[in-house]
Amino acid sequence: MPNNIDINGRETSPLKYAMHYGLYLGIFWALKYLVYIAAMDVWVHFIYLYYLLNVGTFLMIYIFYLKYINLDVSKVNNKFRGFLFVVLLCFFASFIEGAMIYVHFQIIDPSYYPSKIQPVLSNMIESFPYPQEVKTSALTMVGNNIWYVLSTFIGNLFLGVLLGTPLALLVKKNNT
Repeated sequence: MPNNIDINGRETSPLKYAMHYGLYLGIFWALKYLVYIAAMDVWVHFIYLYYLLNVGTFLMIYIFYLKYINLDVSKVNNKFRGFLFVVLLCFFASFIEGAMIYVHFQIIDPSYYPSKIQPVLSNMIESFPYPQEVKTSALTMVGNNIWYVLSTFIGNLFLGVLLGTPLALLVKKNNT
């Protein structure tokens, strides 16, 4: 049946595989966020583990991309589908990381954002050489932690575009 998508390789929809592998990448990103929180609150040397996990993000995306393009039953190396897979992979993984950050800010530690992140962002905005009305607008956005979660989500999508472009253009399918 053409409508049944088998994760073992009969149909290679980028959406199906991106959701599947995006779950793993999202859990990895949520754990990476927990290491970041531990580095800020528990032991400052956890930040080295956090940076190491950032390298792991690139490796995981590369491995998932290789798995996806080598499971494609057609012998065509479709670069757009590969690019779309990486962007969708980061899109779905961002939901899990965003949910983790939101739960942390709203339920686990509601004082974390106003006490640790908002002052740093406010000082950074004040140091920009922009007109005062632009700074005021930016400061009102920084006051809401939903904007932080949304900016993390958009940053992850941007990462998907930045990584998906060279992966789709440079990595060849193994046609053996």
